[in-house]
Amino acid sequence: SDVCSSDLVGIFFWTWHSWTYDCPPMNVQEIIEQYPEAANDYNHEIWAEYSTTMHGYWNEPIYGYYRTYDRWVLRKQAELLANSGVDVVFFDNTNGTLTWREGYLALCEVFSEALAQGVNVPKISFILPFGDSGCTYAQLKELYNEIFKTGLYRELWFYWEGKPLLMADPAALGSTLLGREMQEFFTFRKPVPEYNAGSRLSSSRWGWLSVFPQSVYYRNDGTPEMTTVGV
Repeated sequence: SDVCSSDLVGIFFWTWHSWTYDCPPMNVQEIIEQYPEAANDYNHEIWAEYSTTMHGYWNEPIYGYYRTYDRWVLRKQAELLANSGVDVVFFDNTNGTLTWREGYLALCEVFSEALAQGVNVPKISFILPFGDSGCTYAQLKELYNEIFKTGLYRELWFYWEGKPLLMADPAALGSTLLGREMQEFFTFRKPVPEYNAGSRLSSSRWGWLSVFPQSVYYRNDGTPEMTTVGV
């Protein structure tokens, strides 16, 4: 059957919740309760008031409108994810050259402390921009020099096929000396943006989200390696 043989569970994790008072978060539930006619009206004036915000919430989170580098919240998330059996979190770096450095460094610091105290925290990885763009190379270079080449938070790295895994297109590496160095250092899985990418896909690619029926990504020997589950 099309069921992956591995029991590892990964989730995508956003490290860029950093709203400001000049750009407040948008609580959709509260807006709809106050302006029920706006639910099906894209051009309703209330939406224009939030046109610049990146932070829309269906309702207020249990810990309030926290910022990603809130270490108390990150510690709670480390424990909750561990208790839920999550093995790896993939940081969403799919936009431009933004790596959200402050967010991922805060998380790594907290997760590393929790791990030392006995919490079975998830490992970490990154999903970079789709395709072999210059943005992908810029991020690869930054992350490699910032974290992996220096061994920073090595205890948190997620390994696949014996090397740290990144969801990134290796074609972005080019033929430079640094590119060849990174090619040898990482295991790459090219991220697939389509929601309906097909049913028998090679192991050089992994998906991030699929509509039903979910796409399955296969190893070279024909056994399933990875699939995605959306809500």
